[in-house]
Amino acid sequence: MRDEQFITRQMLHFCYICADARECETEETCVECWTAKDMILEEPQDLTTEELLIFYAL
Repeated sequence: MRDEQFITRQMLHFCYICADARECETEETCVECWTAKDMILEEPQDLTTEELLIFYAL
């Protein structure tokens, strides 16, 4: 299972503006949706504070 921050970040990037978001009731459903729509972001590893700020600003 992916970590909680990764799931939250994905939801903020994709689910907030998705017309089908109401259909995703579980994390597994969300991941399947993101995968089907080729929207999975890579999980960042050991980012610096500056890199994280840049990432979240997008």
